[in-house]
Amino acid sequence: MLGLLYKDQATIWSSYRKNFLLVVLLYTVMAFTMDMKFMLFALLFIGGLYTTSALVFDEQSHWDTYARTLPVSGRQIVGAKYLLALLWMAASFVLAYVLLTLCDLFKGQVAENLLYNLTGCLVTLGLVMAYYALGYVLSYKIGAVRARSGVILAIALIIAIALVGSNTLENTSFFSFPLLDETTLLVLIAGGSLAVGLVLFILSWVVSTAIYTKKEF
Repeated sequence: MLGLLYKDQATIWSSYRKNFLLVVLLYTVMAFTMDMKFMLFALLFIGGLYTTSALVFDEQSHWDTYARTLPVSGRQIVGAKYLLALLWMAASFVLAYVLLTLCDLFKGQVAENLLYNLTGCLVTLGLVMAYYALGYVLSYKIGAVRARSGVILAIALIIAIALVGSNTLENTSFFSFPLLDETTLLVLIAGGSLAVGLVLFILSWVVSTAIYTKKEF
C-alpha cells in the first residue's frame, strides 16, 4: 500500500505543487491584508480537489486495468486513496490552523480567537470528510470525469455551509442557550460535525470498496 500512496502523492505533487503553493500564498495575503480570514478555511478543501484528481489520472491512463495484475487487492487500492485523503486533510488542518493563529497574532487577537479558530477548522474538517465521501463514491460509481459535476456542486454547497457556520460562530447571540456555556457549545458543534463527517467517510470507503471490487476493467 505504501507504493500506491507514493504513486498518487508523487503524481499530485508533480502536477499541482506550484498551484498549491500559489493558492496558499494568495489566501494568506487575503487573510492578513484584506480581513478575509475565512479564506484560510478554504485551504481544507484544496486537498480534496487534488486527491480526487488522482482518480481522474488513473481513469485516463487505464491504471486500474494494470493494477489488477499487481499483487494488491481492490481493498488496498481503494484504501490507499482514502488514506491519502486523510493525510491531506490532516496536513491542511494543521496548515489552516497555524495560519489563522499567525493572522490573529499579527492583528493582536490571538487570545480570544484560538477556540473559535479550532472550532471552525474542526467543523470545516467534518464538511471536507463529507465532500470526500460523496466525491469518491461518485467517482468509483460513474467515473471520475463524469463525477466532477456532482462534486463541484457539492463543493459549492459545502463552502456555503462553512461560510454561514463561520459567520454564526462569530455572532455571540448564538450562544445564548440557558443550559450551555459558550465553550461547551463550541465543543458540541465541532465534535458533532467531525463525528458526522467521519461516519460518512468510513461508509464511503466501505461502499467504494464494494463498487471497485465488483467492477470490470
